[in-house]
Amino acid sequence: MEEPILGHRDGRHFYVERLRPEDVGVAADLCDRCVGKNLYPRPYLAEICGEPDHFFYLLRSPDGQAAGYYYFHLTDLAGMARYTRLPLAQLTDLCRPNPRVAHLRSIGILEAYRREHMSVCLVRYFLRMLETELHADMAFCVCWKPQGKIPVTRSLEAFSFRHLADVARFWYDVPELECPICRGRCRCDAAVYYKLFEGGSKP
Repeated sequence: MEEPILGHRDGRHFYVERLRPEDVGVAADLCDRCVGKNLYPRPYLAEICGEPDHFFYLLRSPDGQAAGYYYFHLTDLAGMARYTRLPLAQLTDLCRPNPRVAHLRSIGILEAYRREHMSVCLVRYFLRMLETELHADMAFCVCWKPQGKIPVTRSLEAFSFRHLADVARFWYDVPELECPICRGRCRCDAAVYYKLFEGGSKP
């Protein structure tokens, strides 16, 4: 199902559609081009396609071309602690007990579409979905920090995400990932951010 995201000057819209098995190859190519080769390879995307707690959406231009993607899944605090390698107590201290947690995994916009505020539009759309449709209490994102800078700073600031911690060489243990900055195995750090929705604050 197509969901409009951003109006275009010709009156048509950019839109998102949930990943289908026939589009796994397109999605894998987008991930390779946007965030580094083999971070989300075809077998992984084929595995999550159709999983009820995984939400991978393609962004398409008004003429139907793949312009980017957004990927998140639902989890819990224990799952986030394992992924971030942070102490569980550091996460449980942020919110009410047993929250419904969204892990904002990845966003990618092809170079040709990066000057039309696409990333902010995508984040706004999916945060609204998480809060109003999926009833998440909080969201986490682990942000790539190449050369000490976070490419998605604008979105983090626009939607009041809070910094939790930095993690050194976060993706170094993914040897198959080819980092576009490191030109091989990734030595970049990561920054962990979180956002509380209305139901996630401590009582």
